[in-house]
Amino acid sequence: MTTGQRIKAARKNAGLTQKELGQRLGVAYQTLAQWENDLRNPKYETLQRIAAALNVDVSWLMNGYTLEQRDQESKDYVKKRFAETNAWKDRLDEIGQDLGKLNDEGQVEAVKRVKELTEIEKYRYKQKPSPFSAGIKVYGDGPAGSFPPFPQTPPPSEGKDTTPPIDAPETPPEGE
Repeated sequence: MTTGQRIKAARKNAGLTQKELGQRLGVAYQTLAQWENDLRNPKYETLQRIAAALNVDVSWLMNGYTLEQRDQESKDYVKKRFAETNAWKDRLDEIGQDLGKLNDEGQVEAVKRVKELTEIEKYRYKQKPSPFSAGIKVYGDGPAGSFPPFPQTPPPSEGKDTTPPIDAPETPPEGE
């Protein structure tokens, strides 16, 4: 959902027409229609006024989530990571305790068997785990410590960017 679509949804939820909201904001209804149709983007200060007029969170208008939702997502992510870390630590503690029960010869044999397990596809990671995660599965496909993806909508495009990448050779625009 785009910013314009969220403005429209919030306006309709408030039971207002474009003309009524435009009057509250001091803008022409045509301007509001352009925002709702993503033909133009209101400035941040205007988004704040729209949010206040519609009694919605400005972060929701801009990004599709409120700051409270973002904070809760972050808290949930951290909680999950701590649980994963504790589970990993518990497994290491258990292995360490069992290894401590073995004599030198038994410990050498245990290491060999663990190495054998790493050769069996069924027990291997599909991708090498990040060194930061110490083998702990991280959220999504991102690197260890990456935050969960928040539902965001890209800003509406205002024409195609024809700027060449920094490393690309400059070429004249088409038609010249």
